[in-house]
Amino acid sequence: YQIAVRGTGTFHFRAWVGATNPATGEFRWLGFPDMIKIEATKRWRTYAGTFRLPEFDTATYQISGKVSAAIVVEEKHQIVIDEFSISRPKSPSAERPEPRCAIGPLFDM
Repeated sequence: YQIAVRGTGTFHFRAWVGATNPATGEFRWLGFPDMIKIEATKRWRTYAGTFRLPEFDTATYQISGKVSAAIVVEEKHQIVIDEFSISRPKSPSAERPEPRCAIGPLFDM
């Protein structure tokens, strides 16, 4: 991913991971993990990195091929974003990178 962020507060990009019980068809939410979490600053900063879903217990409920996501901004936080892009890894070795969240800027704008 790559994103430019400025403001006050925290930017969250959160997955909404739902799953279905194949035996009963029952749906339930497995979790809402932060895939990207950035503390904004008053100046524009650009962040880039990789992420993947954490492991979930899928013994009873199976994750479908699609996962929803949301940008979350907490009450009284003011976040401005620009140039938010997400792409799949280009090489087979990059398909299972170590999970991580954004922890710092790559460069200032």
